[in-house]
Amino acid sequence: MRESVFRFKQFAVTNKDSAMKVGTDGVLIGAWADCGIGGRILDAGCGTGLIALMLAQRNQPAQITAIDIDSTACAEARYNVAASPWSERIEVHQTDILDYCRSGVKFDAVVSNPPFYANGLLCPDGKRSIARHAVGLPLDAFMESCSALLADDGVLSFIYPTEYLDDIVVAAGNVGLSVTRLCRVLPRADLPSKRVLVQCRRCPVEMKEETLVIEIDRNVYTEAYKALTRDFYLKF
Repeated sequence: MRESVFRFKQFAVTNKDSAMKVGTDGVLIGAWADCGIGGRILDAGCGTGLIALMLAQRNQPAQITAIDIDSTACAEARYNVAASPWSERIEVHQTDILDYCRSGVKFDAVVSNPPFYANGLLCPDGKRSIARHAVGLPLDAFMESCSALLADDGVLSFIYPTEYLDDIVVAAGNVGLSVTRLCRVLPRADLPSKRVLVQCRRCPVEMKEETLVIEIDRNVYTEAYKALTRDFYLKF
């Protein structure tokens, strides 16, 4: 049985009840995202609160809001936040981003590990389907909501399957955003990229492209991946 508590260097994440468990995708975007210094940050679709906690560790002055549509995820996120060193700087709200984006609140950074499986069989677990599949939050709606939540000079960072990269560029452009940085993530150097880390801003600039290889061999990690995640993983 999978460990229900995932321990990082400065905090722990209980993920017993949430539909989405702690995984590499969340760690990647939490470590890679541009979260600035100070300001207000939104973790959109927070699940267990992993990304919000990582951003709180990285940006000590920031005020962080974490939202999720699922009540169980929010309860677990609140538990994890309360047990962390940054409980006074993180607030968790149960809400749909499609509703929350109409509130008028603006953030300096929006970070997300959104649902993205548009095709394929849905998981029998309804909550896990919502967390993993873009059933109620297709890419266009996600981008529109994030754009509405961004301050004029804000930055959006998220992780998505590489196969949708062309769609991401189009969806961003449709809401006045430009892809300014992207990182293709490869499981190993000899395998194709399955995930891409994406950064968007309103001001168009020349896009910076990167590649990150996670493993050299099974459980043998590259120096680049260790450098990115060293502040978090106990084993690094």
